[in-house]
Amino acid sequence: MTNTDDPRVLTTSTNDALGDHDVVGLQSELAAGKVHPQELLAAALGCLDRAADLNATVARIDPESELRNLLVGSSGAFAGIPSYVKDNEDVTGLPTTQGSRAVKPTPAMGDSWLVQRFRELGFGCWLKPRCPISA
Repeated sequence: MTNTDDPRVLTTSTNDALGDHDVVGLQSELAAGKVHPQELLAAALGCLDRAADLNATVARIDPESELRNLLVGSSGAFAGIPSYVKDNEDVTGLPTTQGSRAVKPTPAMGDSWLVQRFRELGFGCWLKPRCPISA
């Protein structure tokens, strides 16, 4: 995605710690000490803030809790990389509403099987974007 001055185009990309990397590139940057998990989380939060007008998120945990999770939460291969999980998966403490206002937003008591695997790999699950019920 490229930055543009066209007001009809929304872009969340900037020249930040996420750069042009995919998850493998971020893993390499972390391993080389070129970037810190705190920088990645700050960049991810910046993307979220730039897209706030889309009303595309259902829930997110507070950044300080997520930073603690990223720094000490895992030693998996992707430790330190913030990520998100669709709103059809349970994340401890976050509501699972299937992206629908018709579902009562009750915080999940535990992680789903998929989120458990994500965490074992080292990903931080800090955000749940809206998703269609049929997705």
